[in-house]
Amino acid sequence: MNATSSASVQYDLVVRNAVLPDGRAAMDIAVRDGQIAAVAPHAELAGVHGATELDAQGQLVSPPFVDAHFHMDATLSYGLPRVNASGTLLEGIALWGELKPSLTLEALVDRALQYCDWAVGRGLLAIRSHVDICDPRLLAVDALIDVRERVAPVSRPAAGRVSAGRVPARGRSARQSRARARQGRRRGRRDTALNNNFARGDGQGPTLLSLDDVRTLFHEFGHGLHGLLSDVHYERLSGTQVLRDFVELPSQLFEHWIDEPEVLKRHALHHKTGEPIPDLLIERVRAARRFGQAYESVRYTASALVDMAAHAATEPI
Repeated sequence: MNATSSASVQYDLVVRNAVLPDGRAAMDIAVRDGQIAAVAPHAELAGVHGATELDAQGQLVSPPFVDAHFHMDATLSYGLPRVNASGTLLEGIALWGELKPSLTLEALVDRALQYCDWAVGRGLLAIRSHVDICDPRLLAVDALIDVRERVAPVSRPAAGRVSAGRVPARGRSARQSRARARQGRRRGRRDTALNNNFARGDGQGPTLLSLDDVRTLFHEFGHGLHGLLSDVHYERLSGTQVLRDFVELPSQLFEHWIDEPEVLKRHALHHKTGEPIPDLLIERVRAARRFGQAYESVRYTASALVDMAAHAATEPI
């Protein structure tokens, strides 16, 4: 490693004498502001300097690996509270249920950070982790948020993703879609989070969603896709930052998919038998949605006429 004087620094980092995955050798890589600014043969970059310079010594330099599906809250827990003798998923789930009451925030954070160190040492620089949200304490959620904040100074966000979570609630279901950071071409895409605060079950079985809850989930996922797929220059106009008369369009289009028989048969499954919803019940659901539509049509038409008249008025109303 070589250090250069501040007067001659042109890049933050320059890696010399690297071999690239396509076989090119004796290549130099220059980095500025956390991004690769130049990749060229050493002869072309010999005159540039970096605040830090590394000699790759003819070794391979490649893009990092990505772990797109990992459960970091359960990492390095082999043998706790005992070994999974059958090696099956069902026993693994049962073991996690036994371990969960004894978990501590400190142990979860320590194991996750140790895994991050191991992952980086093996070329893994992006991790998409799932987390257990069935514990009323949300202990694993707090732990992974802590881990994310600790590794943030040495990590960069991925191009974009939607993450969803269910937070147990008491009483009426609620929902929210929020972009944790807005997209803009100057900064790239950011994550979109869906927080679904569904009503808690009775504790005697799984928490089931009503059709209205599922429609809400589809609606909020439409907002999530709106943010994730945003591709604009200015962050102020990204995702759901558009004008209010348009912001609900993608979400309302997406929520209508839940009324399609093909979608219902895929998602509306009996929680015990796994059987899809029968055709007769689908027709009853669709008929219930059509009930009272004559009145609804008159109501929204009247509201639209009043709205247009108010906007067209030349005198104060």
